[in-house]
Amino acid sequence: MEKVRGRFIVEMLGRPQEVLSKALVDLIKEMKKDGRVIENEKYSQPKKVGKIIYSAFVEFEIVCRDLADFIGAVIDYVPMTVEIVEPEKMTCSMIDMQEVLNDLTARLYELDKQVKMSQAGATILQRKLGELQGKETVK
Repeated sequence: MEKVRGRFIVEMLGRPQEVLSKALVDLIKEMKKDGRVIENEKYSQPKKVGKIIYSAFVEFEIVCRDLADFIGAVIDYVPMTVEIVEPEKMTCSMIDMQEVLNDLTARLYELDKQVKMSQAGATILQRKLGELQGKETVK
């Protein structure tokens, strides 16, 4: 398969402003370590979106090894917007498409597993909190 070039906009929320700005720079460094080419980075200034929370984003071009790598970047970094710049048209064999879909399925399965584990942990914490609150009222 051929290389895929696209544009991403990735937004983050956080505080303080300096930490948020550094987190966006670190995200780009991480993406580069994954073997992707990142170009034309444009960072926004953090803006207050709540009483204590700030929002900032980075817009950039990304060059990925192939379609599977591009889809992986979309799943891993969850950009607000995605635009495929090149190639204008793409052909791929059935085997290549199966690899892309299997990679996508594996990533979605892993995300689903993490969500379910987080939900289970939240349920356990709620039960324990309820037990603690119940004990406090008995005193």
